[in-house]
Amino acid sequence: MIPGKPLATVALATLMLLLPAPPASAGPAVTPDVPSLSAGVRPRLPYVDWSAKRIVDGSRRISISGLQARVISLHKVDGGYLLGRELTRGNDLVFVSTRGARRVLVSGWKPPRRGELDSALAVSRDGSKVMVNTATFGGSTPTYVETRVLSLPSGRLLRKRDFGFDAPRLLGYGVDRAMLTIIREVATPPADFYADTRWWNPATNAVTPLRDEAGGESADLSAWQWAIRPRVGVYSVQGIPPDTSPDWPLDEEDIRLGPWSPGDTMVAGNNEVTDDFGREASHYLVYRTSDGAHLLSVIGNQDPQITWESDSALLLRTRIEGTTTYQLIRCTLAGACERVGPTSTSRHGTIIPATRRNS
Repeated sequence: MIPGKPLATVALATLMLLLPAPPASAGPAVTPDVPSLSAGVRPRLPYVDWSAKRIVDGSRRISISGLQARVISLHKVDGGYLLGRELTRGNDLVFVSTRGARRVLVSGWKPPRRGELDSALAVSRDGSKVMVNTATFGGSTPTYVETRVLSLPSGRLLRKRDFGFDAPRLLGYGVDRAMLTIIREVATPPADFYADTRWWNPATNAVTPLRDEAGGESADLSAWQWAIRPRVGVYSVQGIPPDTSPDWPLDEEDIRLGPWSPGDTMVAGNNEVTDDFGREASHYLVYRTSDGAHLLSVIGNQDPQITWESDSALLLRTRIEGTTTYQLIRCTLAGACERVGPTSTSRHGTIIPATRRNS
């Protein structure tokens, strides 16, 4: 016993040393009154201005006038841009050069499922290749056909492969290999489906194990981190093997994590998606990647679409309360929000920011 200290005091001090440190205090939680927000500047990264039918990239303006169907996504790539389109039946990908020339790159693109933060394609680190899942659209939901890798800007098919039961989740594409989660059907009783995560090298068509019986929710190859859902264990953010850090659990199983910040120090996502009003969430969330500290909550009717504009600001799609009108907003980590562009009756909006690469 320490001289002059009561036994209870010593016991309490010892207990405090043994207990883990308390989590960092939560950041701001804001509920923007969207119609009352001030109007901010247009995105500070490439975007589609759907009303003006053009791609805006800094001082460059590229017309997409006359382009049929609805543009739902934008990726900047080598030699130009990839536009994801929603057709009367199905989806496709259109390549638009920096001079405005257009051509369909993939006629049967399997798009992201509503309510998920997956962009449904992976652009390589240097922008010279794109990996996509293809599908047929004869039924109520797309049916996976195969996974393709195409060279950009030429569009030349470099590799195609059928990964079996369902489309793999395209987690990231680095220099020569991609990180995929593949669904495996187990035939031995009791029948089940397992998620395995693999590296795929399209140049050699070699598939190598990364983690068995564990699926990736999302990943960032620059940060070398992923959000992992193991069959046995805890949903968490971890370093990609062989790295062992960070390693922190998500506080709710239904949280969906999406893009990492440009500097790799934060990751954004949303809480549980419900079927009310077409698969919406009620919170956008930001976490610090080193330890899982909760940095920001943006509360509202969130149709999950998140783009990091910078390390201090995000572009978020939200539905105005009591309406079928959607608005893109910009929120800083301090919780200050503003409107970006006009409202839209389409959930894809009038301003469609480019998706950042996660490699």
